[in-house]
Amino acid sequence: TFNANENQTTIGTVAASDADGETLSYSISGTDASSMSVDSSSGALTFGAAPDYETKTSYSVTATATDGTNSINQSVTINVTNLNDNSPVFTSSTTFSVNENQTTVGTVAASDADGNTLSYSISGTDAPSMSINSSTGALMFNSVPDYETKPSYSLIAAASDGSNSTTQNITVS
Repeated sequence: TFNANENQTTIGTVAASDADGETLSYSISGTDASSMSVDSSSGALTFGAAPDYETKTSYSVTATATDGTNSINQSVTINVTNLNDNSPVFTSSTTFSVNENQTTVGTVAASDADGNTLSYSISGTDAPSMSINSSTGALMFNSVPDYETKPSYSLIAAASDGSNSTTQNITVS
């Protein structure tokens, strides 16, 4: 069994020994053999294209070592290690409509393909007039808005998974 980080092609090396001291040659076959290759002399396994954990989490092949006369097979599993390589993606609207004299605006929402917990924040021109729950994305006015005084508010919402972040312009009217 090998563990390989997603987004890299290096897997590891299959190895065998020959009691007669003969030179061994390596090959692979099986379910996922078309996704990788093995150096016939060294046994180094590499992916043809860097794997993506969110697409496929493990691969299976059969490695064969032969001295030209005798051969031995070994089942090999390659587990792809998930990295925090995806930025959050907003799933909520860029606009919210709110009745005047109401403080609740709505919920800013995003998803993360890596499954990480997200935190939310706001910035921009009208951010001081509002607040956001950093865990839930609930957006609220800090005080009751008056449409006759200010009919529209603009801010930037950010979603972060701790390593990657993304922003979205928000209009509240």
